[in-house]
Amino acid sequence: NVEDAAVRAELEARRRSAYLNRLAAQDCLPGVRAAIAHVKARGLCLAVASSSSRRWVGGHLERLGLLADFACLLCRDDVTEIKPDPALYLRALERLGAVAEHAVAIEDSPPGARAAKAAGMRCVVVPNSTTAHLDFSHADRRLESLAAEPFGEVLNGIEEMMNGAL
Repeated sequence: NVEDAAVRAELEARRRSAYLNRLAAQDCLPGVRAAIAHVKARGLCLAVASSSSRRWVGGHLERLGLLADFACLLCRDDVTEIKPDPALYLRALERLGAVAEHAVAIEDSPPGARAAKAAGMRCVVVPNSTTAHLDFSHADRRLESLAAEPFGEVLNGIEEMMNGAL
């Protein structure tokens, strides 16, 4: 009936508001700021390639003070197919003027990791609490957190893979 629908709608609005308030209070994940600083210190460019909306991603990056750290931001709004299709990564590589063989993706989902690999990139996965139990065997490296080890060591290991040393 109409009353039940109104109560359900009110409860859903409250749940959504509480979720957004918790999200707004969160800082970025451990190791993210250090990894960004390390990459920038090496003179490398950063891009975001996300299957989420530009409003969602850009809003969070801006709230965290990280938006300016990225040379480009590509989201679902910019492509016709999202991950696992490689279009987001291919467009990011094009915008950066980079080649896939010299690029590394950091991913938290199997579709994202498959997209990075399909684009010809190396992929480091850092699963989140929702994706931690999923299969990431197709990725080049798995970390439980970007703070798990110094990001320079992670990049050095990826560079060794790229050079065929591993």
